[in-house]
Amino acid sequence: MKSFIINLPKDTDRLGSITTQFEEQNIPYEVLEAVYGRELPEAELHRLTTEVGRKRLSLSEIGCALSHLKAYQTIIDQNLPMALIVEDDARLGAHCSAVLEELEKHVDGSDPAVVLLSVARAYRNFLKTPLVDDYCVTQAFEASLTHGYVVTQEAARRLLKVLSPVYLEADIWRVICSLANVRLQAVIPYCIGLTNLANDSNIHHSTPCEQDLKQNRQIYSIGMPFYRKWYWSALKLLGLYGRQSEDMSQ
Repeated sequence: MKSFIINLPKDTDRLGSITTQFEEQNIPYEVLEAVYGRELPEAELHRLTTEVGRKRLSLSEIGCALSHLKAYQTIIDQNLPMALIVEDDARLGAHCSAVLEELEKHVDGSDPAVVLLSVARAYRNFLKTPLVDDYCVTQAFEASLTHGYVVTQEAARRLLKVLSPVYLEADIWRVICSLANVRLQAVIPYCIGLTNLANDSNIHHSTPCEQDLKQNRQIYSIGMPFYRKWYWSALKLLGLYGRQSEDMSQ
């Protein structure tokens, strides 16, 4: 399976970190130049985003979203059945190559699916498809972050259609997959974590003004964490779902 590494050209140390990992596991890759949101010309920003997107998203979030849309378009242009998309702060687990090899056997490129190799915070705990060793793939319920996932060509087409021009964050998986009618799955346990470089991302870094924007946006979801806590607790008691926590140093 081919992989695309999203990276800003100036971040050579980050690129060296991730490409070394790929070469150690003999995973073929191509480097895609990331979109640096804060350097987008005003005319380009207006062309690539909606008015809603410019109001509710930071420039960093816009750049991240555009970078992933660029990856989807590349998958289509190269007529790939599917591909792995990673960001340059990712940490590949020791079994990542074997997991990708098995995924190719179980996922059809014509099937609209996104398969997270990063943490899925909540997932279906039954009807899981075995992959290799203790790894399996199942439906994901709750997840965020975009540092490591497989997307099929059909899913790439649907995501591009729904998310262009940009008006949503790239990593609100449940929302965007629902809008695009794409199945959201996850590899359990996760096999792509984050390195310490994630603490200093040039793509995701927020200025003080952008941090204020995020804080104001969160006001509208004050009640949601309480609701989700009881909802997932009930499902867990029934044995219907599992949970994972994120580990920066997987």
